[in-house]
Amino acid sequence: VGVSPRPEQSPSPDQDDGDGHHLRVLRRVLAQDYLQRADWDFALADLARMARDGLGAERAMVATLDASTGAWQAVSDRGDQLDAAAISSQASSEVLAQLTTRRAPILTASARQLDFRSPSMARHDIESILAVPLFWRALDGQDAEPQLGGCIYAHRTALQTPFSDRDIALMEDIARVAQPILNLLLHLRGVEDALARHKRALRDLSVLGSGERLGALETQDPHFATSVIGPLRLVS
Repeated sequence: VGVSPRPEQSPSPDQDDGDGHHLRVLRRVLAQDYLQRADWDFALADLARMARDGLGAERAMVATLDASTGAWQAVSDRGDQLDAAAISSQASSEVLAQLTTRRAPILTASARQLDFRSPSMARHDIESILAVPLFWRALDGQDAEPQLGGCIYAHRTALQTPFSDRDIALMEDIARVAQPILNLLLHLRGVEDALARHKRALRDLSVLGSGERLGALETQDPHFATSVIGPLRLVS
């Protein structure tokens, strides 16, 4: 006697809508070819916009951390470039400070959960905050431990539904998809900067020829030649 296969249980409407939305957001992130354009600021702004729209947030930004100084800067969902002071005026810089120590997602379903309330939070009626870290890896693979490089930040106002664990899952997946691409873009910026410095040095050498000499002073260093030997030759 044949046994009919047991039908799969259909997800609830809420679950189906939530999972479907999650996949649609991730597909939009995957569809972006940031390496083709190779524009760091555009990539950060576009990622912030997708995070804002995907989460239904009031505002979002992608912030990056300068490891040498500990200073944060960011690009907002509107494409604005923000230094530390500008971040503080539009978002919660205290959450970024906490992220530096925790290196893990931060979710506040209510501003009452925070042990601080900055003037900017009150001015923008910020109620619920979600921040997920971004980590960079060394291109040569020497650093086994990924370094905290930034975060995706979003907030909602008191008029909106607070963020939930489902929103954390979505933001973490956005970060996982975007992180390797941003990491490559970051290294590409470094290579471009190094090439620009190399080209400037070659131009200086072509102007100076094989080297510069003034009496006992001789150098192949274009900076020394232009800043020291050049002025001395003018007065010699």
